[in-house]
Amino acid sequence: MKNIDNDFKEKILSTTLELIDQNGGALNVTLRQVAREVNCSAPNIYNYFASFDDLLNSVLIKICDNFTQSMQEQLLLAKSSEDILVTAFTSFISYILDNPSRVNFFYFERLSFDVHESTQGVAEGVGHGMATLLVEGSDGAITMNKAQDASSILHWYIIGQLSEYVTGRIDITNKAEYIDTLVATCKNLLIKYTSEVGK
Repeated sequence: MKNIDNDFKEKILSTTLELIDQNGGALNVTLRQVAREVNCSAPNIYNYFASFDDLLNSVLIKICDNFTQSMQEQLLLAKSSEDILVTAFTSFISYILDNPSRVNFFYFERLSFDVHESTQGVAEGVGHGMATLLVEGSDGAITMNKAQDASSILHWYIIGQLSEYVTGRIDITNKAEYIDTLVATCKNLLIKYTSEVGK
């Protein structure tokens, strides 16, 4: 496989992500569509990605990077441990509400292609980052081990709450109010979890 033009490789990635956004996920996105949009032949894509699965793995990593960058920018405004917690929850929920197609692809369509071990590692790294924020946001009230458990519980709770929205089965009309309610619930669940399990 050749790697002759990093700018064009990035264009392929960005275009695939745009098509995922437009199609509600990746299931209706094909290599031919991507090639047509970037104005090249389908076989030429293989000069940049070993397979369509390889391209989709790179898109998954790009989604992780986009989310992490978005959260880091918002965390710069956090002034207290309480702000850190609220910002972490709000950023995650807002990203889901703003990017339902990407989240549908990331969580609900991953079984439709081969996810590389390295890609899984990047996704797990995002989860570890969330756990670190929980430790910081609790002023050390919970250990990293407990924070990782709590992060996983809250993570899947949020995904469960928003799964119908992400898959296009319901609409959320007042997003700001929805976010406030879900953040408050997450904070209460975290308090309940930490009080039950201790450090």
